[in-house]
Amino acid sequence: MIKNLTAVNQPNIITILLFVLLPMFTASQNVVPVKKKTAYNWNLGINIGTAIPFIDISEPGLLPRPGQKPKSINPSTAVSLGLEFNPLFEVRGEALIAVLSDQSQSRNQYFTATSTEFNAIVLYNLMNHLFPASSIKRIQFRVFGGSGLCFYHSGVYNMLTDETLIERGGKKGFGISNKLIEGVIIAGFNIDFRLTGKIKLNLVSGQRWMNADNFDSVISGFPFDSYNITSLGIQIALKNERPYPVVFKDYRTAAEK
Repeated sequence: MIKNLTAVNQPNIITILLFVLLPMFTASQNVVPVKKKTAYNWNLGINIGTAIPFIDISEPGLLPRPGQKPKSINPSTAVSLGLEFNPLFEVRGEALIAVLSDQSQSRNQYFTATSTEFNAIVLYNLMNHLFPASSIKRIQFRVFGGSGLCFYHSGVYNMLTDETLIERGGKKGFGISNKLIEGVIIAGFNIDFRLTGKIKLNLVSGQRWMNADNFDSVISGFPFDSYNITSLGIQIALKNERPYPVVFKDYRTAAEK
């Protein structure tokens, strides 16, 4: 009787021992995720492009006409520093200089200005918003809005004689000393094309609306003068911090070392 009882219970005892002892002889790796934290990406950018005014002293069209003294399309240069704190949002600060000019044959006048602008904008990534699971990350489309300050010197001149009709602001050229100051509201779009993990090209176009209608010293029509800056540039990632899981070896292996 005793022999039969032992034979019956032996498989159960072996099964229990296997469940108790098997984890002790199993060597494995445990993946322990770190605490969720924000991923900060700092980007330094340089852009070169065009500056186009939308003012009262202007001619229809963007291309200069024969005999036109100032060009309606002029150069601009900008340096920016951006902080991308999640896949959707980036905050960017920018310092920009531009030449703006146009003419009006009906008025027999032309206008020129030099502008130094400091602004801050917030960019929203529409690609990541609409297609969060997409593997296509090389091209990104963003919209942005923000505000800034424009320091400028402007002048209106006779088209035939170059006589100075009126000048506003301090000395000509760039800088902020003795310049007139106007606030600007900014809206536009940004297209990124990633070349490598740290370098990307971008196309930026932003419209600036000034808080007055006296940029060209003529007050009429639309109550706010404006100008557009469209440029091509390059952005370089300065520092990337991404959360990732930490892999720990089996604790006994670590203890033996």
